[in-house]
Amino acid sequence: MSTTISIAGATGKFALLLAANLRKSPDAKIRAFCRSPNKLPEDLSSSSQVTIVQGDATDEDAIRSFGKGCDVVVCCYLGDNALMTDRQKLLVDACEHEHVPRYIASDYYLDFTKLEYRDHLAKNPIKHVKAHLDTKKNVKGVHVLIGAFMETFWSEYFGIFYAKSPKFTYYGTGDEIWESTTYGTAAEYVAAIALNKEAIRKQQCKLNEFSRLFIYNTS
Repeated sequence: MSTTISIAGATGKFALLLAANLRKSPDAKIRAFCRSPNKLPEDLSSSSQVTIVQGDATDEDAIRSFGKGCDVVVCCYLGDNALMTDRQKLLVDACEHEHVPRYIASDYYLDFTKLEYRDHLAKNPIKHVKAHLDTKKNVKGVHVLIGAFMETFWSEYFGIFYAKSPKFTYYGTGDEIWESTTYGTAAEYVAAIALNKEAIRKQQCKLNEFSRLFIYNTS
C-alpha cells in the first residue's frame, strides 16, 4: 500500500535530502509544496513519484489542496518567527480540516518540551506549534528530536567552534553531552518516521551502526 507524504518548503536543503530518501521506497508518493518549482532539481521534479503543488505559505487554499488526502505532512520551513509559528499553524489547521492523520513539525532540535518559554527564545515558535497541535482532534503531532544539525553546530554561525583561531567555546564544566546529527542522517530518520504510520508524538531516534536499524524512543 502506498503512502503519500506531503513536504512543505520542498526546495530547502533538508527537504531535498528528505525527498531523496523517500524516493528509495517504491511505495512512497511525494507532494512537494513550494513557491518556486523551478528551484527543484530536475531529477525530483520529473520523478513519477512526485507531484508539485505551487503556493505560498500564507495561501490557505493552496495549503488545503496540498494536504488533502495525504497520509502525513512534513514541514521543512526554516525562517523567522512568523513563518515558524503562524505559517506552521496554517498547515496544522489544514491538516485538521482535511483529516490528515499526522503532522511532522519543523524545528528538528533538542527536546524543547523540557524548556520554559523564557529559557530559549528561538525555541518559542515550536512550543507554540506543539500547543496548537495539542488542541486538534484529527491530526497528531510528531516532533523529531535530533539534538542539533551537526553542520550548523560546528560552523562559526553557531558560535561554538572557530576553525581559523582555533577557538572552542563551552559552558558549564565542559563535560556536558551535546547531541548533534548530520543533515543526511536526520533526513533518513524523518523519512523512516514519515513512512511509519504508527510513529506519533516525540521521536528521539538512535541508529544501531551495526545493523543500520532505526530505533524509536517514543514518549
